[in-house]
Amino acid sequence: DTPYAVEYYQQILGTPDYTLVERKELNGTTDSIITPETPYYTGFITPIAEDVKILADGSTVQRYYYDRQTHTVTFEPGIVGGDSVSYELDFGGRITAPQFAANGYIFTGWDREVESTMGESDVTYTAQWMVDPATTYRVEYYVQQTDGRYVMQDFEVFEGSTGDVLTEQQLRETI
Repeated sequence: DTPYAVEYYQQILGTPDYTLVERKELNGTTDSIITPETPYYTGFITPIAEDVKILADGSTVQRYYYDRQTHTVTFEPGIVGGDSVSYELDFGGRITAPQFAANGYIFTGWDREVESTMGESDVTYTAQWMVDPATTYRVEYYVQQTDGRYVMQDFEVFEGSTGDVLTEQQLRETI
């Protein structure tokens, strides 16, 4: 029996470098061709198993390099509309939620807890909102001129809840 080794390296987060995570010392028949297994490591891309010849001097070392999986994290604005925020992260990368704001709404959080680091699959979070009960709005009063044009005569600022509809009668009562 001739000794040989199999080494497994994983990519270091944020770099193109690798670190040794496991080394197996094995024995086999001199000059035989073997195909060492490539075990699965969570969050890493499993390389294709390769053949290697066991050398008589015991110096055979098969090295496998595992790159980190890359996935997309998306933050959706929810009912207020607007653009989503998406970016790619390597497995284990830090997830940072953006700050969303919308006139007339109060941000209350995400539809689920935002993970601190990127996992093994794409992930989407949707912003949750409540109606702002203190949304300001403006009522403008126009007067028709003798030439047919309308000119703003006055305006007033009020507060109400986003989405509420004022009737003509409610407007007259505020005057």
